[in-house]
Amino acid sequence: MINMDWIEEEAQLPGPACFNAAFRFLDENAAADNWFLQLELFDPHEPFQVPDRFRREGDSAWTGGALNWPGYGKVEESAEGVAEIRATYAALVRMCDEYFGRLLDHFDRHDLWKDTMLVVSTDHGFLLSEHEWWGKCRMPSYEEVTHIPLMAYHPAQAGKGGERRQALTWTPDIMPSVLEAHGVAIPGAVRGRSFLPALETDIDDGRVVATAIFGGPIGVTDGRYVLHHVVEDFLAPGLYEYTLCPQHMRGPFSAKELASAEMHPGFDFTQGMPLMKIEAQPDAKRVPNHDGFTFLDAEFRLYDLEADPQQQSPIRDAGIEARLYRGLAGLLGTLDVPEQTMRWYGFDRIEAFGA
Repeated sequence: MINMDWIEEEAQLPGPACFNAAFRFLDENAAADNWFLQLELFDPHEPFQVPDRFRREGDSAWTGGALNWPGYGKVEESAEGVAEIRATYAALVRMCDEYFGRLLDHFDRHDLWKDTMLVVSTDHGFLLSEHEWWGKCRMPSYEEVTHIPLMAYHPAQAGKGGERRQALTWTPDIMPSVLEAHGVAIPGAVRGRSFLPALETDIDDGRVVATAIFGGPIGVTDGRYVLHHVVEDFLAPGLYEYTLCPQHMRGPFSAKELASAEMHPGFDFTQGMPLMKIEAQPDAKRVPNHDGFTFLDAEFRLYDLEADPQQQSPIRDAGIEARLYRGLAGLLGTLDVPEQTMRWYGFDRIEAFGA
C-alpha cells in the first residue's frame, strides 16, 4: 500500500515498466545479431494491483476494502470476496495480455519473425479458490500450480503458428533449447533437453518429469497421469540442505542451522565444487515454514488427467503407480540426488518404486 502511494501512472507499475524496458531494448538492438533478452515479469502476482481500465463491469459486486492479496491457505472469504479476488486477478491478466500484445507489435514493426526465437513460460501457477485453496506451496501440487504454459516460436517453423504439441516438457528444457537455437553446445551436466525437435513434430517417448518444493511432496507425471509422493512426517530429521548461499527467502540461516554445517563433496551439477551440508531444522524459516505453516492435505494421490482434468477423484492403479515410480527413480538418479535425501523420502525401499 505504501509503494502504491509513489506510483502516479500506469507506466510506473512493475509490469508495464519491465515491458517498456524490453521495448527500448528491441528498438535499439533489433538490427543486431546473437542477442538474448530475458524479460522477467513479476505479474500476474499478488498483490493484484491493476489500473481500473482493465476491470470489467459485472465481474464483482464487492463494495468492501481492497481484496488483492489472498493468503496462502484455505478459502475463508465469502462468495463475494472470492469473486472480487478472482476479478482483480483477471484484470491483472488482461493487463499482461495487452502488454504482451505490444511486444508482438514490436516483432511486427522490426520484422523480427524472420530471425528471432520467442519463448513464453512462467515459474508456477496460482490457486484462485480451486480445491478450496489460495496460492501455492502449502497444498498438493495440483495442475493449476504445476501445469504451466509454454509457447514457442522459431523462424524455422514459421508456418506452424497456432499448432499444439502433446510432447512433455519441463522448465529445465528452456535453457538447452535456447543454446541449440544459438548453435551453442549444451553442457554435459544439463539434464533438460531441447524442445526444438518437438516444434517440428509431436514426440511421445514415455518421458516423465517431476515437480517439487524442498522438503515437501514430489509430483511425477507422464502427461496423462500424475502421482503425488509424500512422506509421513515433513519435519522428520534426516533431511539436509546443500548450498553455498545459506539464505532463506526472508532471511539468512540462523546460527543454530549453521552450527550443523559441514563441507560436502560436490555434485555433478556443481562441477565437483564442495557445498555446505546443513541440517534442515524443523523450525527453519524456509517455505512454507517461514509463516509458521506446514504442508496440508498432503497424502498419496494418483490422478488420471484425461478422465479427471479437475483432479476431483483420485484413483489407485498398481501398474501405473509402479511405472511412474520407476520413471521418477530414473529421473532422480540422473539429477545426482543425495542418497540421504532419497532415504528421507523413502526411496531406499524397493517397494517405494512398485518393483
